Amino acid sequence: MIHPQITIKDVAQAARVHYSTVSLALRGSTAIAKATRVRVRLIAERLGYTPNLVFSALSRYGPRKEIRPQRTLIAYLTNCPDEPTLKRHVYHRHIIAGARRQAKLLGYAVKVLLVGENQHDSTTLATYLNRNNVKCLIMAAFEPGFSTVNLNWEDYYVVKIDSQHITPLANSISLDQLEIVRLAHQKIAALGYRRVGLAVGRAEEEGTGHRYTMGCFIEQAALPEADRVPPLLFPHNSTAEVMGRLLAAWVRKQRVDAVLSPWPAARQHLVASGLKVPDSVAVVQLSLTKPDRDLAGVQLAPGLLGAKVVSQMATLLYTGQRGVPAFASHTHIPGTWQDGASAPSKI
Repeated sequence: MIHPQITIKDVAQAARVHYSTVSLALRGSTAIAKATRVRVRLIAERLGYTPNLVFSALSRYGPRKEIRPQRTLIAYLTNCPDEPTLKRHVYHRHIIAGARRQAKLLGYAVKVLLVGENQHDSTTLATYLNRNNVKCLIMAAFEPGFSTVNLNWEDYYVVKIDSQHITPLANSISLDQLEIVRLAHQKIAALGYRRVGLAVGRAEEEGTGHRYTMGCFIEQAALPEADRVPPLLFPHNSTAEVMGRLLAAWVRKQRVDAVLSPWPAARQHLVASGLKVPDSVAVVQLSLTKPDRDLAGVQLAPGLLGAKVVSQMATLLYTGQRGVPAFASHTHIPGTWQDGASAPSKI
């Protein structure tokens, strides 16, 4: 449950002093008598007061009362195995860039922390967060089958990106996988393709709450049975070579006219298997991050997603909503269609 945030005015009322006295006392100002500083600190601890991180992020008073910037740190947690892998991950890269741009505008900073083997576990992460007074956590697209963390969530402000398979049941912001698949299915059908199939990883499915296949099933429910294609779900931790073989075999067995997939390498593996794109099978890329005339697909905005996550965090901070909400909200960001040579019109 979300607990009401104890404010500096609550501490002031309990201590029977002005709130400015509390502010100075908690910062250790020698302008306040030592006995008063000690009494105020004890009362603040008893009430469970923590500084309002929004105001702490925006300003603090120096010895001459001037306002100086002080940035609140937001931890971007992911279970990518190492820094090189994270840097190669286009999705994370764009999200982090968008988050950092928005954080800078709001007076925050974003720090990437890795969770996993030879990285942080729950114990070392809690120690780091406590030592650095980090209360803001972005649980960023944790991949199923790899490491996760378990913290005392009531101490933190939490927003998730995907990661629907892990706790806590926090507010989340994601790309709208359901509508992305539906948009692609409708566009490719309008171009004259009949047997349209979805190929997606089980990890992506679980992390997004199965929204890829939900979009596919919604569209295929209206089709004649002869035109329905069962989705291909790549097993957990599959290599690119295994995924390529499974994809080519599925296309041939199911007589697929057009493949919808968020896997960036789908087209090259189909070509490597001897299938001609788009003559043998069309390819629709569901995870485009920049215009590409060679690829038909759905253009996404992961940078916007990163910015919205930071804005959501700012709202939680401003309203003091730590912990797990009784009713978590889920925001989904749609994509836009892009025509391309990998799926020309057949009409």
